[in-house]
Amino acid sequence: LRVGSSRFRVAMFGDFADSVSSMEMVAEDIGKCKPDFVLCLGDMTSDATPSEFRFTQREFRENFTIPLYAVPGNHDERDLFRAVFGGGFLDPSLPFCAGVAEGFPLRLIGLDSSLPGEPQGEIGDWQIDWLASALARGPARPTLIFVHHPPFASGISRMDAMGLRDGDRLIALLARHPQIRHLACGHLHR
Repeated sequence: LRVGSSRFRVAMFGDFADSVSSMEMVAEDIGKCKPDFVLCLGDMTSDATPSEFRFTQREFRENFTIPLYAVPGNHDERDLFRAVFGGGFLDPSLPFCAGVAEGFPLRLIGLDSSLPGEPQGEIGDWQIDWLASALARGPARPTLIFVHHPPFASGISRMDAMGLRDGDRLIALLARHPQIRHLACGHLHR
């Protein structure tokens, strides 16, 4: 990515709910390519068990030490996710797993679209208000938003059926903020 005269590398991954071997390969490859930071776009587990989260954390921590910023997907359980991936990025005062990272030329804002027990996603009123406030605090600050569920139809009908319920509201909010340079989403896999 490039912001002004600054260039940096980012790795993004997610949706490992059904493939431990894929997770191992991706973690190893990310470690080799040495990005400036890594974004986890959710679905780090299949059944959201403590042992799956511990395996995921160990796999990624052993392969690299660069900053990892993560948001949950529909296969992840919020409390376990926060316990494993919280580490300073996720705001512990929020009832959802969201956060802001300011240490790069590009501000990172991660959103929680997970709904407990549901494949669909939702940002919700409180998080929309939180995001609007976060964006208002840096109207000139280049920003990358990342979230598990895309706020738009992908054209993959079975994935769109599990889409973001309030995607139109998120898109409308993002459209009012020209400092947003990128939107990264997970959830889509075949």
